[in-house]
Amino acid sequence: MNGNIIVAIGLMSFGSLTSGSIKISMTIARKRKNAMTLVRRRKNAMTLARRRKERKTIVSLVKNTDTLAVIAKD
Repeated sequence: MNGNIIVAIGLMSFGSLTSGSIKISMTIARKRKNAMTLVRRRKNAMTLARRRKERKTIVSLVKNTDTLAVIAKD
């Protein structure tokens, strides 16, 4: 969050294209990282559920709580 604010201030004061592109690339990288983390967590949740031989309802509950955690974190 702080990095984003600093880049936005740089963009306003200098008005350069590079500051804007850095801000965009930072945002894209962060979104990609979050998406990858979500996929990894879902895979882990699924494999854990399979190992324990739990029902599908429990797997979906794990998925839902995982998604909520990621949204809250962002």
